[in-house]
Amino acid sequence: MSAATTQPIGRLDTQCDGCQLFPFVGPIFCSTRVAGFVLCTACGTSGKWTPSHGPFDIVPDDQPASLRSNATCNGCSRVIDDGVGFVSTTTFDFALCRTCEGSQKWTATHGPFERQQFLSPDVRFDAQCDGCQMFPFVGTLFSSSRVAGFVLCAGCHRTDKWQHSHGPFNVVPPASSHVVLDSQCDGCSHMLDGVGYVSTKHFNFHLCVACERSGKWMEDGAPFLPMEFRRDEQRMPLPKAICHGCDAKIYTFVSKNAVGFTICGACDLSGKYELLHGPFHDEFYWTLGKLI
Repeated sequence: MSAATTQPIGRLDTQCDGCQLFPFVGPIFCSTRVAGFVLCTACGTSGKWTPSHGPFDIVPDDQPASLRSNATCNGCSRVIDDGVGFVSTTTFDFALCRTCEGSQKWTATHGPFERQQFLSPDVRFDAQCDGCQMFPFVGTLFSSSRVAGFVLCAGCHRTDKWQHSHGPFNVVPPASSHVVLDSQCDGCSHMLDGVGYVSTKHFNFHLCVACERSGKWMEDGAPFLPMEFRRDEQRMPLPKAICHGCDAKIYTFVSKNAVGFTICGACDLSGKYELLHGPFHDEFYWTLGKLI
């Protein structure tokens, strides 16, 4: 296998649409009118593209690049599905799988290459198996047609344990990209827009760049992966239960009695169902660290 570069100068995830600067250096001027149109500092401050593409949002140069997902090898045209790819440091948007990079066939024309982590198309961060709690979710996703938000992995689905209570199940098509849930930062509660961090340990636990860099939550949710939170692609999480007290949708944890009477946190705190239906116990669908 050919040697990969250590640390390229600049970013490999973007290229200036004005002067074709690559690797990209400095703040990113992102058009608010034309999606995906970006400029370097020189082109962004020249004023040339302001009438047609301005105004521009300026992304700091220290904002991390999100991991690439569902990438196709430019050598063999196969999906890079093992989590590792090799990105050209001389040609924008040119990536190879392990085999093609190892052949050195493209080294002279597109090398050197930088080894980078890629997101496998078989891994999902927008779902957690309600049977075995598998997260990140790997493989085929089966969704209950009777209980909204109840999903199973292939292994749990094969057991037929939930067929009577939650079946039949529908196969959810693979995501075209790594969609993340509409979310606030679990550190500072600010809405996430742009690059943020997804916990690979806790379902639906996200951090903004500043909170991730603080290191405060490393013990809870580490490791974190940088991913893009795009408002136009985000979706709300499906509820895990309906409160029998106020009919509210429950997204996190519930209080439940011995016969299955379920109430949300607000109804539990009110105490008005304790006499007729208590005692209640907390049933966590996720640990406290997984709350949005």
